[in-house]
Amino acid sequence: MLTGRRVEIAAEARASVPVGADGEALGSLPGLGGPVAVVELRPGALRVVG
Repeated sequence: MLTGRRVEIAAEARASVPVGADGEALGSLPGLGGPVAVVELRPGALRVVG
């Protein structure tokens, strides 16, 4: 489980990787070498399982 107010997510894949939270699609991460996604949350508002 990830915890934190600000989380940076990067994909380690050749193709884009879909990103979602709580059953909702949020977008996609670019493949290798692309920028990271920055997610900012209220503490305790969302649990991410990885």
